[in-house]
Amino acid sequence: MNETIKMTNEIMEAEEQNVRIEYYTLDGKRPEIFMCPGDLIIICNVLHDYAALLSEISEDELNDNLAKFQYSYHMNRCKKIQMQIEEPMGYSTE
Repeated sequence: MNETIKMTNEIMEAEEQNVRIEYYTLDGKRPEIFMCPGDLIIICNVLHDYAALLSEISEDELNDNLAKFQYSYHMNRCKKIQMQIEEPMGYSTE
């Protein structure tokens, strides 16, 4: 419990040390998002959990092949995005 409190405090303190995220839109603009590293860690954890849920759902025998494909596709996208964030940060949900 103390470790969770410590991590939460560190995340709150790090909010002022935002990370700049640039991305391209279809119209060629380059908006920026500023997030603290703690928020990126939360996003990684959410992606990890959601991918696990999608994996479980895709294995359900009640789903047809198209549904299984869609769940698997989205699961793999979540994992890819998660890795794209984790690797440069040196973070791992594992």
